[in-house]
Amino acid sequence: MLRLYFACRSLITFDLQFQGSMLIFVLDNGSELDLTEKLILGIGVPITIAWLLCGLYGMKWENKAMTGGFFFLSTFAFGYIIYRCVILDAEQSAKIFFYATTLCAAIALLTHLTVVIMMAMVLRNFGKGLKDKLELRPLQGRFSAPGHPPTQEDA
Repeated sequence: MLRLYFACRSLITFDLQFQGSMLIFVLDNGSELDLTEKLILGIGVPITIAWLLCGLYGMKWENKAMTGGFFFLSTFAFGYIIYRCVILDAEQSAKIFFYATTLCAAIALLTHLTVVIMMAMVLRNFGKGLKDKLELRPLQGRFSAPGHPPTQEDA
């Protein structure tokens, strides 16, 4: 259960990097942004931050509402990646930019799909003690070794 939690947490962070890369690819014209690109940046960054927070804290607190928000906000990332691939024009873009965007989009789609699937698996484990296992517990004794009970001096 903890292995799945930490794997999903790591993939969320990894996926965040690809989402950031896809948002940066909006700046393909340099500093000239049209209204659509400004809206994508203005709305995409807060949605990405909300997605990250809903995912990380929804898992940690076993909060189904936040996890639902994570799944809902995930649709925006899928939509943006697909939108970016559709508007990408191989003839007008530099070849390296076209290949870089296509590769980044493919990896981002696979990573994002994997994160959503893993989050669904984590959601199925809610209520089975994950939150308790994540809480820090004080040690029984300062010098007790595994398998040996603490002595009166350690307490």
